[in-house]
Amino acid sequence: MKTDELTFLVVDDDSLIREIHGLVLRREYPECNVTTLSNGKEFADYCGKAHLYLTDNRMPEMNGFDALCFRREKGDSTPALLITGTPGDIAGRELPENTYVLSKPYFPNDLTALVGKVLGDHYNLERASQI
Repeated sequence: MKTDELTFLVVDDDSLIREIHGLVLRREYPECNVTTLSNGKEFADYCGKAHLYLTDNRMPEMNGFDALCFRREKGDSTPALLITGTPGDIAGRELPENTYVLSKPYFPNDLTALVGKVLGDHYNLERASQI
């Protein structure tokens, strides 16, 4: 897979966070596609394809964890990055398959490092900065 074939789905109820994540991802993977959604219900109902989901946990209508569990129950195994400012919300819960957690606060480099790890683990893709 080439980096220009990458599609990321960013799910967050905060439009500024969606924009920042898109900018950070495009900086690391300049030709990637970034699709955004604003709540967990939209995420649960999403019919498009992505190589990686980046979802906030606390959102209106449905949280990211529950939306991800719903998608997994429907057979979706796309790798996911669950982002949370309240790790206690998911503590003690079994994470859905292919799910990684990033706790807030974090720096852009923390985000790109974890995205790079996930892409390497699942698609054998090196980070753009290493290509």
